[in-house]
Amino acid sequence: MTRPIAVLTIVAVVSGAVLGITDQVLEPYIEAQRLEVFDAAIEELFGPPERKDVEFVHEDDDVTILRVARDGELLGYAVEAAGSGYNAPIEVMVSFSPDRSEITGMVVLGHDETPGIGDFIEKEDFRKQFVGMPVSVTIQDSDDPGESEVEAVSGATATVRGALRAVNRAMDALVEHVGEA
Repeated sequence: MTRPIAVLTIVAVVSGAVLGITDQVLEPYIEAQRLEVFDAAIEELFGPPERKDVEFVHEDDDVTILRVARDGELLGYAVEAAGSGYNAPIEVMVSFSPDRSEITGMVVLGHDETPGIGDFIEKEDFRKQFVGMPVSVTIQDSDDPGESEVEAVSGATATVRGALRAVNRAMDALVEHVGEA
């Protein structure tokens, strides 16, 4: 009876050690990939990378807020936030005008939504709905979208609402940590 327990213990210890070593070996590559996605999002939201100054304004477990400038001129703010989607969190970066009054862009940094159903949130047609929306409202989904609403997508309600939670979280964090326009 003690032999099977000993074998299982050895297997568990070896498996744990292999997972720990794998995590340590892959961590720099994972971080490099994360920074590459982050840099691409900043470039998409604020233009080519020539002499852009990116300053961290606030960072915690929920959000990262950046102040983006070029040659001393404030281009705007970028906020990285997440909202729960259908399968997993939807991570976005939302850009805001220098006066913090409106959204100027949105990029999806990562998601695990169903391919062909939920991955539409990456497409320009969905993302451009946020441009020009005031920071002072809570964005919702609707079949017939009005001023502070985005178009609902049949069969992908959880995905749309996850993206909305992320964008609304970004707006709330901007107001909380930087201030209202």
